[in-house]
Amino acid sequence: MQRAVYSESGYGHLSFGWSVLKAWRVGNYLYVDAPERELYDQPADPLAKHNLAPDSKAVVETAAAQMAEFRRKTVAESAEKTQLTAEQTENLHALGYVGSDATALNDTNAEGGPDPKQKIAIANFLYEAMVHTENARYREAVPMLEEVVKREIHALTAYLLLGRAYVSLKEYQKAIAPLQHVVEITPDNSLAHYELGCALVKTGQWNEAAPQFEAAVSQMNSSAMMHFYLALVYQQTSRNDEALAEFKDALRWDPKNFPANLLLGRMYIKQQKAADALPLLQKAATLRPDATDPHRLLADAYTQLGREENASRELSEAERIQAQGGSRLGTQVEDPLEEK
Repeated sequence: MQRAVYSESGYGHLSFGWSVLKAWRVGNYLYVDAPERELYDQPADPLAKHNLAPDSKAVVETAAAQMAEFRRKTVAESAEKTQLTAEQTENLHALGYVGSDATALNDTNAEGGPDPKQKIAIANFLYEAMVHTENARYREAVPMLEEVVKREIHALTAYLLLGRAYVSLKEYQKAIAPLQHVVEITPDNSLAHYELGCALVKTGQWNEAAPQFEAAVSQMNSSAMMHFYLALVYQQTSRNDEALAEFKDALRWDPKNFPANLLLGRMYIKQQKAADALPLLQKAATLRPDATDPHRLLADAYTQLGREENASRELSEAERIQAQGGSRLGTQVEDPLEEK
């Protein structure tokens, strides 16, 4: 006996807010569950050109009932098995997917919306724009993405890619609106919060950036770099105690984080806590032997401690590294969007 086959596509729902497409193959028939239902006799019509649904209501209802019963028995178990980890969700967001997790397709909102089968042209338009962004052709991608969001207000993937494209083009003010739209609709999208925070930082809106980085940290608490960037925002807005705590959290998750070691060490020097700064700056110097800033800050720490010989040695080392083409990294690491 031939087994029934169930299939489902959630791309249109996750990317545009369209209806989910579901299909049920049983016996000779292919049934497509969508706002415009379809039924095909597979042996007689292998290319699915002749929709029998309008004239075969009994067969349609039977196939729909069989599919509903199959989903009832399997969806709950499937949802349990497809819960994404924080790392998996972060990776999906980085690729441009904005759905929170796999269970999103099982809620009632996935059943409504336009029929994706009537929207092929706009889906192809978004795909072409995605190819442009993947190949760093942002100028070509932007007008296409703008057209997509104009025609499909629920196209969150397009809004996200548009914001990222503007950031890549250093048009940060233009990036804010599409990224704000994404975080308003999907408040659990940690990377969208992060990218919006970066765009706000780049336009000098540090206070407005803080809640975005806070949201990113709350959803990606094990990310050392998210804690680091939040620390930078707190530091810039004179929330020093909170900055100190975030630098420490960054190092708790990644003890070898060079910028966190460097900048926490610098904070301790400013607070006249040179003894606390020393191990952090020594580690920074070990992690990046080509950097001059750890040695200059070590010189400041030793000066505070009255160890002038050590301070002189560190200054000499900084000058030697600089003469050999080393880099000053203190300013660079304070900028979340600085190109490396």
